[in-house]
Amino acid sequence: MKIKELILRTTDYLTRHNISSPRLDAEILLAYVLKKERIFLYLNWDSILKEDTLDIFRKLVLKRSKHTPVAYLTRHKEFMSVDFEVNEKVLIPRPETEVLVEAVLSRMLSGQPNREWVAIDIGTGCGNIAVTLAKNQNIRIYASDISEDALNISMRNAKNRRVEKSIRFLCGDLFKAFNGLNLDKKIDFIVSNPPYVSSADFEKLPIDIKQFEPRIALDGGVRGMDFYPELIKGAAEFLKPHGFLLMEIGYGQVEEVKKLVSLSKAFLEPKIVMDYGGIERVVICTRS
Repeated sequence: MKIKELILRTTDYLTRHNISSPRLDAEILLAYVLKKERIFLYLNWDSILKEDTLDIFRKLVLKRSKHTPVAYLTRHKEFMSVDFEVNEKVLIPRPETEVLVEAVLSRMLSGQPNREWVAIDIGTGCGNIAVTLAKNQNIRIYASDISEDALNISMRNAKNRRVEKSIRFLCGDLFKAFNGLNLDKKIDFIVSNPPYVSSADFEKLPIDIKQFEPRIALDGGVRGMDFYPELIKGAAEFLKPHGFLLMEIGYGQVEEVKKLVSLSKAFLEPKIVMDYGGIERVVICTRS
């Protein structure tokens, strides 16, 4: 079978199984099996594929038709132009979180040059935030997650990107992971993309998400707000004066998060950054 015919047939098959991006998914999966970039498919549109290649591809397509995310099938996801290993134990990185990382980097670049920053990444998952920061700045990062499985993946990603010496990975819930490290008032940046989907909204998420991605990384409780009070409280203890707490938030949560920040009396008036869709996505708090 030629590449062109296979892509067209697969697109039709995935469409009939209610896959939202059938053509793109078909191309990504075939390129993955061939160990090529997607452009290769178009440059070799009439090439005939071997039967063993077709067998591997069909097995992946069958799983995709049952809504297994493409990133879990290929075992990688691009984040800020860097490939990260992912599997079912970690949340798949989203473009919205790139806005969070960009906000951190912009503040580092506008700060003192040629210095080493000290940062904490709460809920590191596959390590996309910590690794990206370490690749772009002179930084020492303490990255935590409650899941040991997630930490194993994040450590591999750090090693694959040659930044493992800049990041210390710790297992624990929120700031408990840093007990005994004597980090109080020594941190420049605290960054977190916490679970912020309400429990009710989680049940309404697409099958691709709610049946495959780890609920622990998405479900933020009844109102999706369970983690913000502890993040704000812990950040007040760990940040240096004029240090930054940056948190990703969900749609419609900005006013409640701003209120929590105000009640803590430890921070200046927070700044808000919109994502690419015009949604208030990142809250930036400066330690007073």
